[in-house]
Amino acid sequence: MTKTLLFILRHSPYQTNLSKEAIDAALAGAVFEQRIQLLFTGEGVWQAVGNQQSEAIASKSIEANLQALSLYDIEDIYIDQDSLSQRGIPPQQIALSAKCIDTELAKRLIKDCDQILSF
Repeated sequence: MTKTLLFILRHSPYQTNLSKEAIDAALAGAVFEQRIQLLFTGEGVWQAVGNQQSEAIASKSIEANLQALSLYDIEDIYIDQDSLSQRGIPPQQIALSAKCIDTELAKRLIKDCDQILSF
């Protein structure tokens, strides 16, 4: 039976390994034919920003991991508009094919999913 798994990504991309672990878990869920949704919120919106210069901090960029989402048919990708606005990030800087959503829609996603995984 297919379940809807909502991955909430709340942390900045290079502070810990949580970003990579979240994407890896989402890809694994997709392999098992679960419906995967991603919600970038809080500091997590920085993960979706394009042209990251991760080599400046001696880290590997997560952009390649994020680009793999489409290969696994993960298309339900959402960005919290309030989080973008609070950080001064224009939606045009988002590297993913994601929908900017308001807080009410984010609450509805959380309410309607079968499982929530927060990273």
